[in-house]
Amino acid sequence: MKRKNKKILALMVFFMVAVMFSSTAVTAFAAPKTTSAIGSSVSDLVQSSGTTGLNTVKDFVDPDKIEATSTIKANQTVSLVIEMDGNALVDEYLARQDEFASYQDYLSSSSGRIAVDNLKAKQRAEFNRISNKVNCKLGYQYTGVMNAFSIEIAYKDRSKVDAAVSNTVTNTFVAERYEMPQYTVVTNEVVAYDTGIFDSSSTAYKGEGMLVAVLDTGLDHTHEAFSTENLPMLEDGVTIDMDRLALTKEDVKAKLSILSANDRTDALTATDLYINEKVPYAFDYSDKDTNVNTHIDNMHGTHVAGIIAGKSDDPKDKDGNPVYDKKGDVMTGITGVAPLAQLAIMKVFGDTENGAEQEDILAALEDCITLGVDAINMSLGRDCGFTTEAGDEANIQLVYDRLEAVGISVVVAASNSFSSSFQSHYGLNFTSNPDSATVGSPATYKASISVASIAGVYSKYLMAVDTAGNELGIAYYNESAHVDSTQYDFMKEIFASVEADPTKIGEENITRNAEGKITAVKVEYVLVPGTGDIVNYAGLSVKNKIALVQRGVLSFEDKVKNAEKMGALACVVYNNVAGVISMQIGDDIHIPSCAIKMDAAYTFRGKKGSIIVSEANKAGPFMSDFSSWGPTPSLNIKPEITAHGGEIYSAAPGAGNYDRISGTSMACPNLAGVVLLLRQHMKENAAHYELYKDGTTEIDLNKLERRVYQLLMSTATIALNEDGNPYAVRKQGAGLASLINSLKSDSYIITEELDEEGNKVEMDKTKLELMDDPERTGVYDLEFKVKNLGDNAHTYNLGAIVTTESLSTDRKTVAE
Repeated sequence: MKRKNKKILALMVFFMVAVMFSSTAVTAFAAPKTTSAIGSSVSDLVQSSGTTGLNTVKDFVDPDKIEATSTIKANQTVSLVIEMDGNALVDEYLARQDEFASYQDYLSSSSGRIAVDNLKAKQRAEFNRISNKVNCKLGYQYTGVMNAFSIEIAYKDRSKVDAAVSNTVTNTFVAERYEMPQYTVVTNEVVAYDTGIFDSSSTAYKGEGMLVAVLDTGLDHTHEAFSTENLPMLEDGVTIDMDRLALTKEDVKAKLSILSANDRTDALTATDLYINEKVPYAFDYSDKDTNVNTHIDNMHGTHVAGIIAGKSDDPKDKDGNPVYDKKGDVMTGITGVAPLAQLAIMKVFGDTENGAEQEDILAALEDCITLGVDAINMSLGRDCGFTTEAGDEANIQLVYDRLEAVGISVVVAASNSFSSSFQSHYGLNFTSNPDSATVGSPATYKASISVASIAGVYSKYLMAVDTAGNELGIAYYNESAHVDSTQYDFMKEIFASVEADPTKIGEENITRNAEGKITAVKVEYVLVPGTGDIVNYAGLSVKNKIALVQRGVLSFEDKVKNAEKMGALACVVYNNVAGVISMQIGDDIHIPSCAIKMDAAYTFRGKKGSIIVSEANKAGPFMSDFSSWGPTPSLNIKPEITAHGGEIYSAAPGAGNYDRISGTSMACPNLAGVVLLLRQHMKENAAHYELYKDGTTEIDLNKLERRVYQLLMSTATIALNEDGNPYAVRKQGAGLASLINSLKSDSYIITEELDEEGNKVEMDKTKLELMDDPERTGVYDLEFKVKNLGDNAHTYNLGAIVTTESLSTDRKTVAE
């Protein structure tokens, strides 16, 4: 008799209200961040957002007039991509995939090699035609992800190129430039492996046979975290098992002639590209050389690679003693999510510049399919992207579609742009314009899985109690920071102040552990009227108490200085509008300080009592404020999933160096590592997951990629906010990715969409996109299927969590 298991299937449904042209404009014109493309013009806004019943910018703006606002100077050297008539090799393979086990098999076949040669020969002939009339230099030749080549020209010669091309050219466009990803160095404690990296130690999978491409700022491959000891070994424990590696030096040698890297570097050899078995491929696409360790700040790429596949022991000094960081804490080694995976390092940011050129990224993506990587990690992009592009960008989007078609998992950071109103006066959207979307491309592209960030640490809070000791409420707080961005630690500082002189608050208000160390203090608080000017303290005694001061008029530094002058033990600043406060202070401040939200201040107003600061007062972790909101302009769900990205501890350039960095750039490799382990697991259990091509025992890599996403999104844990309510789907996607849930689940949800002919087809990712409701009926049909891979029948109790916007206490803005 079959056993029936009961499971709860949580469906997250969201409704977008009044998302019309005005909200689209706010999203598009949000203050630029450094992840945006340099040189792109307002013409980006004229791209189609899909058929949703919404008005698009195209309906209101003359694109020809907007195009004239381009900021590219006439003599500026740009990369121009020349697209040719005829299919790219991926398209040729897809038309013949029944004949070949994979794209790599097609590429190494005689017909594949002939196709490469033919495409490149036609491209070179076209380049020669152009170069006879225009001063230009040949760049990369693309044959896999697109049939195109790039040239370097002066921008003023763009029209000459268009006039010189033959009728075999279908399009020309200027390659964009991406800024280096942003991150923040912080000093807080972390969770999960004590590093914020996904803990995969309870699984049998470590990334054997997996290859991940990291498109980033490079890698310090001499760092101990990338030792060849971090590879599958034979039984002797010291000899690398070459049969369990995805890429060998011989593989690189065999594919050398068709690599894009070979287009731009004379006399390139496999030895040049091959560092060791852990890093079997490394190339600098920006500077066209093999030195991937020369970026002015390659911490980002090294940190990202460490999260995915690093492994190291705790650092020791020359005498074998522990090494301490600048806060006096013992430094530890790391364990990446997939520590036995191999790394293909593709440096796309220049040695002396922070920008990444689109032509270099395209070349790197071209080589990803040539090498046959399992996944691509892209912690880069530009804000406010589109799902469906028009014009030149449609061609770039097609590149990602081809990567998906050959079964490569493209994992992309959602970007660190908060919400569209973050830099406004209120910091939140008005109720009349609730569109907060800033999620960036290429994370917005359908073929990418877009990753949001949740903190890698628990959030600390202050507990308020009345004079009788009864709890009044709690207030989560943000640490203040030095003007150089070094973050302070409110709890540690207040403990140190009390430890130096316990009589300030009395021993009866101090809690200590068995070793006598302070673990909690109870301090009386005083709500200071006004905005914290000296005159506002008239008639108040804040000596050895916590002063609560409202934001406004004075600088944060002056508020804290005034509290210190009046003898306060600490100062808490509360916001006077909705949203969070990022508070910076200088060297002259000697009392602890932190900031809380406006709504949290109601915990203290009109009441008397004390604040308890305790090591035990932690909750969460919560979604990272910086993590970009969705959806896309066409109302597609992006981001799609969440991973740990706040305060992640990983490798930094230099032997024994490690650091903590925050960003969706860190959430992205955490998710990429999980994807590698799931791919490894599914490859080893291909029959169970129904991954074989029809009538064969060959794995269909496109099915594999789809199944990874479906399991991840079907089994994700819904993240709750500080009030215990689910974050909007527009913030967290399906929720926090769970490696363990994905590995254990024998069922997953399938959702469908309509293809161009109007037929229902299975979606690559599990999500219900309700889109617009032009008739305003408020009725949505939600259809999905549950696929059971096991032998037991399952019974599901269906439930729904229906969310909509809520108001902040100011009654003007939308609470996020």
